[in-house]
Amino acid sequence: MTMTRRRALSLGSAGLFATTVPLATWMHGARAEYMRTRYDAASPEGKEMLGIYASAVGQMKTREPSDPTSWQFQFFTHWMDEQKAAAIDRIYGPDVSPEKMAAEAMWNTCRGHITWASQADFFVPWHRMYVLYLEKIVRQVSGEDDFTLPYWNYTDPASLA
Repeated sequence: MTMTRRRALSLGSAGLFATTVPLATWMHGARAEYMRTRYDAASPEGKEMLGIYASAVGQMKTREPSDPTSWQFQFFTHWMDEQKAAAIDRIYGPDVSPEKMAAEAMWNTCRGHITWASQADFFVPWHRMYVLYLEKIVRQVSGEDDFTLPYWNYTDPASLA
């Protein structure tokens, strides 16, 4: 089965694009229908967004690791406590599936964990794209189309706690 951009998007495959598709290509398809607002985490709106996020993460944690919208699947994108191939075999078995292909392409791809400089330099664009797709997953899980991850305003001394 061929992994298309549409199929990868439907799986919530941030890491797949981060490692295989040029920035200009995925940016074209990543445009929002309208502008969403990010809120300061200390604001009432930001606190509301954190509540939505906490609820969605709770739901994601109940899903099977093979589900691209599960918390475990998203965690494995960042880091693996076991060998990637062993984890994929344990979770998916021998059969080929779009979800297994997404896991093979994106698990353990976080650029912050790569030690060679030529790849570690891509952490910021990798992470921004990952957050974009994580927000999309949270919107789908929570049913809250206006959800955005809030930001922490580290320039405000009251926000440092």
